[in-house]
Amino acid sequence: MKLFRALPILALLLRTLAPLGSTAEIHVSLSGNDTASGSPEAPLRSIQAAAERARPGDTILVAPGTYRERIAPPRGGSVGAPIVFRSLQRHKAIVKGSDLWEPHWNALSDSIWSAPVDPNLFTDTSHADGANPFEVPSSSTPRGREGRPESRRGNPKANPSIAYSLGQLIVDGSLFMQAASMEELQQEPGSWFYVPSTKLMYVHFFKGGPAGHTLEITTRRRLFAPHQRGLGFLEIDGFVFEHCGNQYPFQFAHPENTAWQQAGAVGTRSGHDWIIRNNIIRLANGIGLDLGSEGNRLSDLETPASKAPEPPGRHLVEGNFILNNGASGIAAYQAEGLVLRENIVLGNNAWGFRGDDRTETAGIKLHRPDNALIHHNYIAYNSGSRGLHFEGGAGENSTITSNLLVGQDVGIEFETGPAKPCLVANNVIVDNKIGISLRESGGITALHNSILGSDLCSLRISIDEKRPGNWSASDLSFLNNLFGGKGTLVEAPPKTSPRSENRSFDFNLYNEKPGDRRFKLGPASSLSFLQWQEGWKTLRKSPPAELPSHTIRSVASSFDPTTNRLILALSDDITPRHPVTRSPHVTADFFNVALPTATPALPGAFQQIKEGRNELQAWSGLAVPTRRSPWAQSK
Repeated sequence: MKLFRALPILALLLRTLAPLGSTAEIHVSLSGNDTASGSPEAPLRSIQAAAERARPGDTILVAPGTYRERIAPPRGGSVGAPIVFRSLQRHKAIVKGSDLWEPHWNALSDSIWSAPVDPNLFTDTSHADGANPFEVPSSSTPRGREGRPESRRGNPKANPSIAYSLGQLIVDGSLFMQAASMEELQQEPGSWFYVPSTKLMYVHFFKGGPAGHTLEITTRRRLFAPHQRGLGFLEIDGFVFEHCGNQYPFQFAHPENTAWQQAGAVGTRSGHDWIIRNNIIRLANGIGLDLGSEGNRLSDLETPASKAPEPPGRHLVEGNFILNNGASGIAAYQAEGLVLRENIVLGNNAWGFRGDDRTETAGIKLHRPDNALIHHNYIAYNSGSRGLHFEGGAGENSTITSNLLVGQDVGIEFETGPAKPCLVANNVIVDNKIGISLRESGGITALHNSILGSDLCSLRISIDEKRPGNWSASDLSFLNNLFGGKGTLVEAPPKTSPRSENRSFDFNLYNEKPGDRRFKLGPASSLSFLQWQEGWKTLRKSPPAELPSHTIRSVASSFDPTTNRLILALSDDITPRHPVTRSPHVTADFFNVALPTATPALPGAFQQIKEGRNELQAWSGLAVPTRRSPWAQSK
C-alpha cells in the first residue's frame, strides 16, 4: 500500500485493472486535496473525488467536518465487494445541501432586509427543471393551504396567488419559514421571500438584521444520489445529511410529471442491494430517503435521462434517524425486499402538507413493497400524516412487527391493494387519531397488536365500491389484539361483497364499560360489543365470530415521549377465555418474550402485563432526540 500512496497515478491505474478481490481505503478530510493519493497522510478534499476513484470492495473513510457537496457515485460495488462510504466518527461527517450565505445586505426596516442571490451558487445542474431550488415551484402547497398548484388543478377554493418554491433559508441552524407573499413576510418574523425576476431575497429577522447570525441557503437538489440509475452494492454509514431543495412528489409515477418525481435527499436511484446504516437524514424540503423507482421507468428527473431498471430494492436500512423532513421521512415506489429496522422516524411532514392530492406524506410511505420486513422502528409525531402508509397494498409476504407508532393521524394505513398475504404483529400503536386503517385493501393478518389511546377509531375498515383499481378487501384476520382506544373501537363495512370476503375477528380484548356503543357495522351504526357479535352472525356463520373475544371495563394508557415509558392500566383480569391457540407466524411478544405454549397467550403485544397498573419501557433502542420544531422560534 505504501507504493500506491507514493504513486497515486500509478495506483489509480493499477486499481482500475485489479481483480475484484483487491480493496483499498480512500481517506477524505477537509484538510486534504483532491489531487492527493487518498492515504491517511494525504487525504482527498471531497467525498465526490473519492467516489470517482472507488472500485468494488473499496472503503471511503471521511474525517469529521462539514462537506457542502452532492455525492453522486459513478459506479456501484458487486456481490461481496460493496463500495462503502463511512464517517470515521459516527455523525461527525456532515453533508449539507446548503452553502454559507454572506451577501451585501440592504436594510428596508429595523428587521426586514434584502440581499441578492448569486446564480453562480447553484452548481448542481443535473436536474431537468433547474439548479436553483428558489426558482423551482413546489408541485403542491404546504402549511395546510390551497394555492396556485391546486388552482391550476381545478380546485375552486384555491388561491392562485399563494405559491412556494423548493428553497430553504437556515439561520443559526434553524429553518426560517418561507412566506407566500411580501405581505405575509411583513407579518411573520422568522420568514423569507424570494423574487425570481430580481434575484432578491427578503428576510424578516426576529430582531435587528443579519449581523451576528450565520445564514445558509440551499444550493443543491440532492445530497447522496447517483446520476446513473440502477447502481448496486453501495453502503452509507454514519453520516449526517441535512438541508436539501427537493420536490414534493405529486403524482410522480405519471410519465408527464418528470419534474415531480420522488427524489429523496438521499436516494438509491432505482438501485439495488444498498446498506444505509447509522445516519441522520434531516431537514430536506421534500423526502429524506427514497429507496425505489423515483417515478415512471421511462422518464427521469436527471439529465441525460435514462431508463430505470427493474425491480429496485433489497436495501437494508437500519439504525438511522430520519427527522423533520418537509414531506415523508422514507419513501419507496415498487421496491422489493426492503428491510427497515431499528430506525427512528420522527417529526416528518414538517411542512404540513395536507389536503387533496397530498398523500405522499408519512413517516414511511411504501408502494406495494413485496417481501418487506418493517421491524422495531420508532415512528412518531409525523405531523398530520401516517406513521406507516402502504399504497397499492401492503406488499405480498411483507412483515410488519414490533414497531412503536405514536402520535400521528393514522398509525398504520393500508390503501387500495390486492389481498396479498401480509403479517402485522406485536406493534404498539399509541395516541394516534386512528390506530389502523384499511381502505380498499386486504390480505392482512393482524396478531398481538396493542392499539391504545386512539382518538377517533382504533381499527377502521372502509370500502368504496366505486373506487377504481384492481383492489380487494378480502382475507382479513384480527386475532389476539388489545383495543384500548378513546373513540370507536372497530368500524367495518356492514356486509360482504365479492371484494370483501373472508374477514374474521377472534380472541381480541376490548375496553367497554356499561352503556358503551363503540362498534360500527356501517357508518351509521353504533353498537355495544354484544350487538357487534350479533351483527357478525350475518357475515360469518362458521365458526361464530368474536365469541372467544371479551371486554374489560377500562384500558387506560399514557405514553411519555421524554422517557418513552408506557403506563398501561387494566381494570380487570385479562386472562384469555379461549382454548390454547398458537400462530406459527408469531412465537414471541414485542419484548421478544416467548409466547406460552401450555396456556393461551395474552391479547396484545405484551405478555408480562396484568390487572392494574403496568409500567413498560416501550422503546429502549436508539436514543430518541428531543422533539422540537425545525423552524426558528423567537427568543
